[in-house]
Amino acid sequence: MAARSLSRLDRSGATAIEVALLLPLFLMIVLGGLDIGLWLLQSARLSEAARRAARAAVITAPVASLSDQGTVSCRRVSGITCSGGSIIAPDSFDRIERAADMALADGSMIVTYRLLPDGSSNSKHPIVVIDIKNATHTLIFMHIIPGIGRTITLATATASGSLPRKAYR
Repeated sequence: MAARSLSRLDRSGATAIEVALLLPLFLMIVLGGLDIGLWLLQSARLSEAARRAARAAVITAPVASLSDQGTVSCRRVSGITCSGGSIIAPDSFDRIERAADMALADGSMIVTYRLLPDGSSNSKHPIVVIDIKNATHTLIFMHIIPGIGRTITLATATASGSLPRKAYR
């Protein structure tokens, strides 16, 4: 009888050791999956923000003609700065940023107005391209793994739209 009870104790101790060894691994997998899911959600939100900003930029036509400038890129860095000349009013840029509906760091959203060749004809077609760069996601659980940082820089989100022809005269 004593041998039977000793055998039963040995098994229950083995189960406790197995749980103690496997529980951290199981928790890392579950919580890592949650972190990856939140990261993917943040990436999708960033793409949606670029799409909304592009839509607002199409609706908010540039204030200057594109015909003499070709390509103009604008961003907010202590005010609106544009390469290639001033093409967008500050209130229009604010409207585009608000449409993104996402907290963005200064300079991370670039609005580019560009003229593209229009097929076989010699005319050009105006488009607007929104790039959101350097957005980050903060990891909640996975940063405790050695070699994985606290934040991850997300891929650049890009969206574009065609402007009405009157936008470039």
